[in-house]
Amino acid sequence: MRIQSLILCGLLSLTTTVHADEPIGMGLNVATEGFLGTTVSKVTVAKIDAGSQAERKGLLVGDEVLKVNGVTVPGAGVFTLRPHMKFEPGVSKRLSMKHVDGTAYEVELVKAAPSEPRK
Repeated sequence: MRIQSLILCGLLSLTTTVHADEPIGMGLNVATEGFLGTTVSKVTVAKIDAGSQAERKGLLVGDEVLKVNGVTVPGAGVFTLRPHMKFEPGVSKRLSMKHVDGTAYEVELVKAAPSEPRK
């Protein structure tokens, strides 16, 4: 088993913003297995930034990501998950999560649309 932190082939990059003062603000550890690590075995929260959406919505370090928009994470291929984990501005993502104590919950995270350039 191999552990990769924060970004796996561009798959998981969740430090984005909803408002200038409210970043999504979480880092993930991605455990993979299989030849060249192409199957995701587990994704857990490694870091929560203070003042972020992740903190406000109750995510904790050690929580496991079970699904993203209904797509099961453990056992999925990295290339299958990639489009589901990419955050597009203004498009929400629903994450099914599990706290370390086994309590399941869901959160919705949204990347902000880019602001208009100043003239």
